[in-house]
Amino acid sequence: MTISTRSFLTALAGTLLLAAALAYADDWHDDLALESLADNAVEGDSLQGRVVLLQFWASWCRSCGQLMSDMDEVAARFPSVRYLAVSKDEDAADARRRLGSHPLFPRHPERFFHDTHGRLAARLAVTTVPTVLVIAADGRERLRHSGHFNSSELGRLVALLARLDSGSGPAGE
Repeated sequence: MTISTRSFLTALAGTLLLAAALAYADDWHDDLALESLADNAVEGDSLQGRVVLLQFWASWCRSCGQLMSDMDEVAARFPSVRYLAVSKDEDAADARRRLGSHPLFPRHPERFFHDTHGRLAARLAVTTVPTVLVIAADGRERLRHSGHFNSSELGRLVALLARLDSGSGPAGE
């Protein structure tokens, strides 16, 4: 096999994997299996037609806690956007222990969940923490960001949420 044939096959395989991942994006909430970390529930159906801000985090991730505070401030500006902080810890008890010392948890316990069996992270191809996703009301991913946000990235997130929240953004944006 020549190098160009191998490159073509690698590119084709990558394209097929991306297409398969995008096919799942529209129905990402169908099999939502999130364990509540505070006696609250979220059903996949309740997220249908809503803009969702998802933050994947883990108890051992030092920057995840600060990012939760940043995302809380962003979410407060858009009451119709649903913000979910989803733990990727293997054990929900680790997430609960970490949240016990986080100031946001007592104020907004309805935002915190554990990704039971890692199904949501797998479906959305989230491999690192922190990772933030914005899912539009049409079910399509509009933003994916791993790591902390700098001020210009945070500004782009706020602008995107403003467009999506008002419904004025183009469907393909």
